[in-house]
Amino acid sequence: MTTAEPPAAGCGDPYKRHPLTTPTPNYSAHLVKHRKALALSILDEGFYCHIGYFDPEANAVRVVPRQYGRSGDSLYIHGPGPAPGSHLGDEHTSRLYRLIAQNRVSDVCVTVSLVDGLALARSAAHAALSYRSVVIYGKALRRAGQQ
Repeated sequence: MTTAEPPAAGCGDPYKRHPLTTPTPNYSAHLVKHRKALALSILDEGFYCHIGYFDPEANAVRVVPRQYGRSGDSLYIHGPGPAPGSHLGDEHTSRLYRLIAQNRVSDVCVTVSLVDGLALARSAAHAALSYRSVVIYGKALRRAGQQ
């Protein structure tokens, strides 16, 4: 199990505007909200996320899907790994979790999206998707021994 922790004490409010999450002026800029209660409600309603990280072995950015759960300001990510006490080694653990355990990956981007509606049209250019999403930038930490 892995968790994405909020920034360390003294780093400020993790729910404030960030240059990476502030939209450029376009048709959707007015829809972006930076409210903690709204972000937490989206996280509580969802259960599936995507985690982006830089893979130093492949020298590339990777994005993987995972299940998650939230407790307070921590997001717990569930994924494949050997069972406790198993004779299976690192080759049976997810690449992301192995890199986190080796302290080779720490910065992650977690995205949760909830689809609320789909407006179909005769052409894809005129179709629309209504959704709510949260993008979280944080540090990945391994929580050994927790299931």
